[in-house]
Amino acid sequence: MADFQTFYGIYRMILPITTLALQGFLSGRVLKRAGMKNIFLIMPAILLQQLER
Repeated sequence: MADFQTFYGIYRMILPITTLALQGFLSGRVLKRAGMKNIFLIMPAILLQQLER
């Protein structure tokens, strides 16, 4: 049980750091490539997908 708790703790620590890094590096590039008009179409779909989890 201790091994699982260690793994889960490390997982829960790395997940937000990775998410923040990806958002920081990729958001600007996606925005430049897709444009504001298309982002407003894409973002609601992504947010709805996240709600299903």
